[in-house]
Amino acid sequence: MKMISTILKTGLILCSILGLIACDVNGTSSKKSIDPADLDNITSQETFDFYWDNMTENQREFEYCYEILDYFYLFAHSDSLKPKGTAWYNQLQPRYRYIGSSSFAFDTKQIQKPAEILDTYFMYIALSDMYTQYIDPAEFSFEDFVEEMEARDNLLDLGVNVHPIVHDGDTSLVVMQVFKESPAEKAKIAEGDTLLTINGLVVKTIADYKLIANGPAGTSTSVVISRNENGETVQKTLDITYVPYLPPTVNYKIIDSIAVIQITEYTETNTTSDQGTYGEFLEALEATKNTKATIIDLRNNPGGDGEQCKAIAAESLNKNDIISIEYSVDTAATGEIVTDTIFATEDGIAKDRYTIFLANENSGSCSEYHMAGVIANKHSPVIGNLTYGKGVGYSILPSYLEGAIIVTTVIVYDLNHKTYHMYGIAPDIELHDDDDILDTALAIAKEGSMQRTATYGTIVQPNFRQNPYSLEKKAADKKIIPSRKDLGMYKIIRRENVLKKFTH
Repeated sequence: MKMISTILKTGLILCSILGLIACDVNGTSSKKSIDPADLDNITSQETFDFYWDNMTENQREFEYCYEILDYFYLFAHSDSLKPKGTAWYNQLQPRYRYIGSSSFAFDTKQIQKPAEILDTYFMYIALSDMYTQYIDPAEFSFEDFVEEMEARDNLLDLGVNVHPIVHDGDTSLVVMQVFKESPAEKAKIAEGDTLLTINGLVVKTIADYKLIANGPAGTSTSVVISRNENGETVQKTLDITYVPYLPPTVNYKIIDSIAVIQITEYTETNTTSDQGTYGEFLEALEATKNTKATIIDLRNNPGGDGEQCKAIAAESLNKNDIISIEYSVDTAATGEIVTDTIFATEDGIAKDRYTIFLANENSGSCSEYHMAGVIANKHSPVIGNLTYGKGVGYSILPSYLEGAIIVTTVIVYDLNHKTYHMYGIAPDIELHDDDDILDTALAIAKEGSMQRTATYGTIVQPNFRQNPYSLEKKAADKKIIPSRKDLGMYKIIRRENVLKKFTH
């Protein structure tokens, strides 16, 4: 433990976490070459200092990344986890298995990198864990990677959430929600308006809207709406200029007195609310407060920020309801697994609402966390498909050379001490057509009595049966830099706090 602390402290001294100094990733140091495996046998601080001082920068990168992995990786401490005995909880292999074996994982003719950097890649890819990754500073700096993870794309469309309404056999599109800072808001389109034409073309379906209601930045179009003013229906023609805007992460509609709240992801930054997705969710609950029941649509939601989904789940629960039981690495002391029980600290705004969840195979990570926390307490039914099955969270840390280290640090259980990790959350009613899923949920919500009877999945999902970054793949086929979607988004960006807490 002293050696680990020393290495981390040394890294913090040489490259502070808040302002890391970029080092030479080509490892051109003229110092004597040191075999990092020798560090396993060092017993004195003086000897360690000698070895560290004589390492190349890339050797220091390897050593730093190894010690981060050895200390923070959840499954390196699996003896404290429940259940035990499965392959997923095996401890890391001995250190020597990671050193000098890079030729098995990489075609060095295609990936021109120093040997120590290849060894660092191999050390992380060798794990049976697709979420624990090493990001070479030559590919992404830590700050750039975090910025990429937090980034969200702007949209260039009208900026409304619409729903088709049938009246006297005729279908029309009614505005349910106007997005902040969107062209629609700037043109003063309001909730309850009916869209008649866009750029002279009649719109009656959502497919029509998606096809017509967009254009290049700076271009203009005309929109004809009908609106009820003082009991009379009037038509208005509005000129609209398409400008980029940040879409919400929470969309809502009211259909036949039923609230339908869609959450596309959970994020703290780059949202229309200064409270992140949680703030948007509160706005949706307020806008739908007079409805009979609530459908929460998490289809195709890959997850996101852990604190956001905890806060959102709590709004559907009573004070002191258990949202989750989390196992994580104790970063303050011994590196052993500690248990943290997450409670709802007060009654949620939606605690008395009858709630139904919509989910599919792309509902993962934080969306599963949200569902599990609510259904374990309220027995809310789930309609759709078996979910992805990601019940772990990870930390993102800077490496010695200012790359990024992504390490699995948390596994989640529900209040009954069961986990959906690798298995997914099974639906109570399995449906695959999106319209059928929503129509069925609306019918159940109107009746308002169905309770959940399904459980979690019973077999390991295909995506967990083998590591997609496995050693059998050639370098040309290997995705070295994981994307936002690959990681599933349930993340804890610890930055300076974890290492400072550990090294002081």
